[in-house]
Order: sequence, then C-alpha cells, then structure tokens
Amino acid sequence: MKGWMALPAVAIAALALTAGVMAGGMHHEGKGEGIDGFVHHALDDLEATEAQRTRVLAVTDRLTAGFGSLHGVHEAAHAAFLREWGKDAMDVAQLHGLVDAKIEELSGNLHQVVDGVAEIHDTLTPEQRRKLTARVQEMHGHP
Repeated sequence: MKGWMALPAVAIAALALTAGVMAGGMHHEGKGEGIDGFVHHALDDLEATEAQRTRVLAVTDRLTAGFGSLHGVHEAAHAAFLREWGKDAMDVAQLHGLVDAKIEELSGNLHQVVDGVAEIHDTLTPEQRRKLTARVQEMHGHP
C-alpha cells in the first residue's frame, strides 16, 4: 500500500518536471502564478514565437487537464480504504482492484507527459533547448 500511495506523488513530480523544464529555471519568478505563470515566463525568456507559444500552451493545458483527476483519485482511494477498514472483514480483492485501476490510469497519464515533453522538445529550436537545459541545470545546482 505504501508504494501505491507514492504513485500520485510520482505523477505530480512528473508534471512538475514538465513544468520545470518549460519554466526553464526562472528562479521562482512568477511564484504563486501556477504552471501557467511559469510557462509564460519561460516562453518570454526563450523569446518563443507565437506559433511556439500556442503549441506549448496547448500541451501544458492538455497535461494539466489530464492530471486534474489525481486529487479525486487520492480521495476515492482514501475513502475506499477507510470504508474497508471499518468492516469486520476487509475486501482485499476489491482494494487490489482499485489499486490496479489507479495504476493503469496513472500510467496513461505519465505516458501523456512523455508525449507532451517530446512535443515541446520538437517545438523549440536547438538553441532554445540548450538555453532551457542550462537554466534548469543552474536552478537545480548542476554544472
């Protein structure tokens, strides 16, 4: 169960990584503005064209929408586990089924993150990607 509960965190981390890559080490400019603020600052810093902005923002919107259900996933799992805990005999098979379904859903979302990152990679020029990589490495203390 402990490993399963970490899966939403992995998904959120993957989304955060995507946002971080798009944000490009903005040194926390726009903090409190959410992913949209970070992405807009990164696109400004990269001097993205209007076509690039449109495509990156579409990817960001798609990924954000896909992960919007994670909170509901956690709440549903929490409620199911509490419900079963309160019974004289837990339905372990039902809980395993719930876990398996959530893992499958999460896997699909994570595959969408990979596809989105690849789409953003292909949208940016090699120079923009180098600049973004350097900023992300600097932000995370890597040479």
